[in-house]
This record gives sequence, C-alpha cells and structure tokens, in this order.
Amino acid sequence: MPKPLRMSLVLCLGGILLAGCAERWTKAGATNEEFETTKTACTNDATIRFPARLRMVEVSPGSSPQTTVACSGAGPSLNCHPQTVPALPPSTRMVDDAQEARDREVRACLIQKGWTPAS
Repeated sequence: MPKPLRMSLVLCLGGILLAGCAERWTKAGATNEEFETTKTACTNDATIRFPARLRMVEVSPGSSPQTTVACSGAGPSLNCHPQTVPALPPSTRMVDDAQEARDREVRACLIQKGWTPAS
C-alpha cells in the first residue's frame, strides 16, 4: 500500500476511534474498561460492515501558469521581459464516504448493549 494511502487510512481509522471519545456514555454499574471493550467490539463490527471508502476531494482548483510582462525604466531605457508564475496544483484532501455509516453503526451498537449517551 502506498505510504500516502496508508497514512490516510491510519488517520481515517483514528477518526473512528475518536468519534467514540467525542461523546460520553454511561451504563449503570459499568466500568470505563467495560465501555472500552464494548466500544472496541462495536467499532470492529462497524469497520467490517462499512469498510473505508476513501477518495480524494479537490478543495481548491489550483492555477495554470501565468505569464506577464514586467517592465522597468522609461523611454529609451525601457526594459521589458516576460515573467512566468508557476502553476499551483489543486489542493486535495482524503474523504471516507463510509465514515458516517460507521459512526451510526457504533452508536447503535453501544445503545443496543445498554449504554446511553451522557447529557
């Protein structure tokens, strides 16, 4: 797997784990260790059911090379020459189209196992 894709996958999967941390969950008599075990199982199941569907999204289009004429001096000492501004590549970011489905699946799994979001 190419390094950029691997890094994106790691970041994506890290997002899955952080999604569960963004919301606090409670269950009468349960420990944090029990929650982490349940959340890990739910996350694993959701990842199997909704594997990552990564794609690159263009954030900004970039630009084409631009050539202008720069002049200095005046009259007979006028000196003009072309200047080229290099092209800028488009700006992109990695998106996982399955992330929302995984997040919903993890949340539903936690609720099914008796956990409730803390208010």
